[in-house]
Amino acid sequence: MKWRCNLCGFKIKDREDRRKINIKNGSVYVLGYCDNCLNWTILKRLSLDKLKGHIKESLLE
Repeated sequence: MKWRCNLCGFKIKDREDRRKINIKNGSVYVLGYCDNCLNWTILKRLSLDKLKGHIKESLLE
């Protein structure tokens, strides 16, 4: 995926060690680290219920 920093617009590298997951208020946030401004920025927000449903479907297959 091509992600850009929300603060400075710098392209964020698509590497697992540059991402982390936070769960707050019923949402799952995928965060990416920007090498330019040295901040964590939100790359994607998913509904926790939607993600749980997807995981259950994957386990049943």
